Amino acid sequence: MDNKKRLSITVIAGITVELLNKFIPFLMMHFAQRKVGIEGFGYAQFGISIIEVAIPLVVAGYNNYGTVTIGALGRNDSGKIGALIGDILALKLIHACVVFGMLVTLAFKVPGYSQYVPLIIALSFALLFSGTELLWVQIAVQRMAIASFFSAVSKLLSLALIILLIASPNDALLYAVLTLLSNAVFNCLTTFYCMRLYPPKWPSWQRMLVIVKSSWLFAVVYFLMIFMERLDLFVVERFYSARDLGLYLGPARVTHSILQIIGAVILAFFSEMVVIREKEKLTNYLRFGFWALSSILAPLTCGIWFVDQSILGLIFDQDFTEVRRVFSILVLGTICNATITVFGLQVLMLRNSTWKLARSLLAAAAVASILSLAQVHLFETPVWNLYGVAIAMIIGKIVGAALVVRDSKPFLSRLPWIEFRNTFIPAIFMAFVLALINSDDWLLNVMIGGIVYIIPMLWLSREQLNKVMTLIRGS
Repeated sequence: MDNKKRLSITVIAGITVELLNKFIPFLMMHFAQRKVGIEGFGYAQFGISIIEVAIPLVVAGYNNYGTVTIGALGRNDSGKIGALIGDILALKLIHACVVFGMLVTLAFKVPGYSQYVPLIIALSFALLFSGTELLWVQIAVQRMAIASFFSAVSKLLSLALIILLIASPNDALLYAVLTLLSNAVFNCLTTFYCMRLYPPKWPSWQRMLVIVKSSWLFAVVYFLMIFMERLDLFVVERFYSARDLGLYLGPARVTHSILQIIGAVILAFFSEMVVIREKEKLTNYLRFGFWALSSILAPLTCGIWFVDQSILGLIFDQDFTEVRRVFSILVLGTICNATITVFGLQVLMLRNSTWKLARSLLAAAAVASILSLAQVHLFETPVWNLYGVAIAMIIGKIVGAALVVRDSKPFLSRLPWIEFRNTFIPAIFMAFVLALINSDDWLLNVMIGGIVYIIPMLWLSREQLNKVMTLIRGS
């Protein structure tokens, strides 16, 4: 199968199935939050966040190293790929055991965190299964369509169990377990699939040592990317009430789901760009990928301000509408997330400049940390404090995105400013029209906004649309 056909199938399947994948988590939160309450929801989701921050310490950059290595080897070298799989699986399982011990110890030692010990122990299975995950192999060998299918199946299972088993605030811990169960099932399916393609070989301590030395920078990048997405949750948990934590985690989790939809598009292009060496071809792929992302993000970030209250009210209790602007601010930050991921992973990391990506993320994390802690003393009411935390995260991400774009320029023939213009000018015009209408009917806003955005966007993006049609005809 040629690159164009594979890319078109991957993008279409990825977007379609990932839309289902991301709609299911909204249903999971909808059914669970109304049963466990605001504080129970916050407790469960914060425990999940602790595990999510710990997972990069398990993966430790090995997945990124493996993807790049397979790209260099070629996907037909089954012997070396099998040896690589065996070594990385062994390393990640060792990390999983160590990280679990560290988490439990820290939970007992950190003031106020002892209440999360039962939750951490119950969710520790996620660390083990993250150690066995082989999605990175599917990315490297361009087999992402089947991965999207596995993800949908696993999430449907978790949704069914949540509907059947979650009944009261006492089930908050069970809700957290069932939420992460989908990840465990997904990891099992991808591992079984990849092991059939490339049977793993017995690990070698000598090869494992080489991988550790080569992967540490990937580990730093992966940890900083997750840390930037979860830092605000730890600030809110530390300085504000359990109710504030629950309220903030609502819009935060919806935003994280949006970021995963973005990730589905990015992974489709990343799996192809692993093997690209020519500067002009790299630029064309990146421009096309950035246009695909911005065509989704532009109307979302400009239009969310007119439907934020309705979305939160549909998914959660009406109490969550108090933080509707927090939701809009967090969604606005997805532009920066997409920029960092596109230029950082698809350009800097694949061009042996991972250290530049790590430097940019470290600067972003430092700015966000300083500002989020400083704003604690600026605002008097909890809601305004939550706004301050969200704004601090946005400023940090802007710094990181600007640095990543600057460092990527030498590797590209040109930056995708045209693609940015072709999507965001129609989106800004859409926001202007919606502001003039000033309607509280979210469905009307979506319909009018969609029409106002799509027509000029399609006209301005004629070049990109011709490429899409070419890919579809080629498939």
